[in-house]
Amino acid sequence: MWWLGSRANDFNVRPGSDWDFLAFAGESAFSKISLDKELEKNAIKLGIDLLVEKENGIFRSVWGAAKSLKLKDDLKWQAISEAKAKYWASKLIERQPEDQLFQDEWQKEFVEHGADAFSQDVSTWMCAKRVWPPT
Repeated sequence: MWWLGSRANDFNVRPGSDWDFLAFAGESAFSKISLDKELEKNAIKLGIDLLVEKENGIFRSVWGAAKSLKLKDDLKWQAISEAKAKYWASKLIERQPEDQLFQDEWQKEFVEHGADAFSQDVSTWMCAKRVWPPT
């Protein structure tokens, strides 16, 4: 079980940010977890987003909106050690209204032509931390 995402990386964490976990567990575990309604209720309440390996290298969300990630293609997952890995992530960062004061001329022109003035898509390498089993 690996912890990843904005909270694991202390990157643009907001009060409503979820807790992202990736489990290398397989089809059987996916089925058992998805049928556990009490676990689902508590996970949703706590804001836990769990993706479980359903097929070889393909992870799917257990609850909520359907999400599917390929370990090598989408995440570009690379183990660094037994306890850490790096992966490629894309995150939409919400800008504050006062940030508009510091926009360059080209940014202002993009906004005038329909670009989103209040968010920015950032892609970068992030760190995943193994949480179970302990190393």
